[in-house]
Amino acid sequence: MRRVQQRMVEPVFGSLIHHYGLRRVGTKGWVTAHKATLLSAVAYNFKNGS
Repeated sequence: MRRVQQRMVEPVFGSLIHHYGLRRVGTKGWVTAHKATLLSAVAYNFKNGS
């Protein structure tokens, strides 16, 4: 299971952190940080055709 996660999940997190600036979310509160993360994930999915 760990190998599957390393091949499928970790590159996505790396892209989100590097290209979408999610190392630090500039919002206040858990709810708005969650929304920012979801929007970044949607943008990633649109860009990569997933």
